[in-house]
Amino acid sequence: MIVVDQVHKRFGNLHAVQGVSFALRPGQIAGLLGHNGAGKTTTIRMITSCIMPDAGCVRVGEHDTRDARHQAMRLLGYLPEATPLYHEMPVEDYLHYRGRLWSMPRKDRTRAISRVLERCWLRDVSLRRIGTLSKGYKQRVGLASALLHDPPALVLDEPTNGLDPTQVHETRSLVRELAADRTVLLSSHILTEVEKLCDRVVIIAGGVVKADGSPSELAAATGLGGVQLAAFAPEEDKSSAHALAAVIAAMEGVTRVSQQWGQTPGGHIWAEQVRAEQVRAGQAQAGQAQARSVWSCFVQSAGADTQALREQIALAALAHRMPLHLVREQRATLEQVFAHATDSAGASAANTAPNSEPARPALAPPASIPHAASWDAARREVAPSEQQLRLRARLDAAASAEQSQPPATLDGPRAGGTP
Repeated sequence: MIVVDQVHKRFGNLHAVQGVSFALRPGQIAGLLGHNGAGKTTTIRMITSCIMPDAGCVRVGEHDTRDARHQAMRLLGYLPEATPLYHEMPVEDYLHYRGRLWSMPRKDRTRAISRVLERCWLRDVSLRRIGTLSKGYKQRVGLASALLHDPPALVLDEPTNGLDPTQVHETRSLVRELAADRTVLLSSHILTEVEKLCDRVVIIAGGVVKADGSPSELAAATGLGGVQLAAFAPEEDKSSAHALAAVIAAMEGVTRVSQQWGQTPGGHIWAEQVRAEQVRAGQAQAGQAQARSVWSCFVQSAGADTQALREQIALAALAHRMPLHLVREQRATLEQVFAHATDSAGASAANTAPNSEPARPALAPPASIPHAASWDAARREVAPSEQQLRLRARLDAAASAEQSQPPATLDGPRAGGTP
């Protein structure tokens, strides 16, 4: 539905977007992520035909934004981050105005306004002026205007900006509902929101796509996912734990095994399990469980699916008489994926940028001039500008003229008095 093919955009000497490419199909919610200045907003503006790419092309449906800009725009609903609204207009009148811009007949326009007022929870404020609404309600008015002409594709830039937690949850539900038969491109700085809502993530850094795929695929690509293990064992007998760790390290797909020992004081997450185990063993009264060592181990895996690996680990633990109290899959969060992609992007850009200038040494801060320093010392310390030199020349001339005059006395003649 939306195809971005090797688009470039320059602003003077700044190459903001450098060959960004991705394609979105109907029924897909894609999240576009990037630091400020990464080229994310510029890419969105090229998709929505606000600006044209210098090279490459953007297609919405069958329409190229260069050759059929207006036809492509009719297929899009766009909610910018700073929603442009006419604050003096009532909500319903504003939606009628937006419908007329899309050349919608009055009957269709009335039905569409009723639909979006209901879907965006604006029925109670439909007659109020937009300028009197809260920021969250204004955001919903912008979302309603983007949905008014029922477009097959939506571009939402920070759609939950200014909404309270209840409204955020409702907006997520609405976006999922809309994505059933639409293409949705969503940009947000809230990574947890993108992780919960999007089935595809595109990360841009330095004007280049650095990661593209589903959240699970990107998490597996970082190499930070794996299996978390934990067991209770006496600290003085670590041989079983070390033997089990060696067996796990030799398993297929395992890239790293890290283990550590720790204590389980009262109130720890393991305290209830320790107490139950000791009570079953008759070693302590209920509520009097003693602290015990915990062996924890993280197994890093190269594969995205750890089901088979977890089964192998469980069998190996039984063979080594090491009962495991915790075996769970641990995936990299989207925050870790984003940091991994952007950090590697910054490192590679610094090392492989063509025709890049040599790194300049950091400038040392200017030496501070003491409060009692002389004027000549200050001149030597800081190079003055031309305007400062002219001002100092006038001040020096005024000081010289004042020194050449005789000092005034206090017993001189007074106006209207006798000498």
